[in-house]
Amino acid sequence: MNKELFSELLQSGKEAAAIERGAAKPSRQFQVRAADDSQAMMDAIFREKVRRARQIPPSEKLFSGLELFEEVEARMRAGVRQQFPEASEEEVERRLRQRFARLRQIEEHGFYRSAP
Repeated sequence: MNKELFSELLQSGKEAAAIERGAAKPSRQFQVRAADDSQAMMDAIFREKVRRARQIPPSEKLFSGLELFEEVEARMRAGVRQQFPEASEEEVERRLRQRFARLRQIEEHGFYRSAP
């Protein structure tokens, strides 16, 4: 990646984190409003998803979370192998751990936030 573009991307991420923390104000804001009928439909879909989720036993939710993590890990591992086809298993594992550590750092610094 071009160093100048990467620098701009990094600065943008820092600004986004500052805005999220309330330390800075956004330079612009956009507001998109759904039509009344669309909003009602989205609300109904959300309520139905919540209703179904509440019916799932906690043990099944936990198992689903573990399955999801395993799927993400497998995809990340495949991405490492695609990017570094000559890498040994040890190198793939090292790079995978680095990527997870980077994601943890990003989360800790507030670049990403959970959906409401």
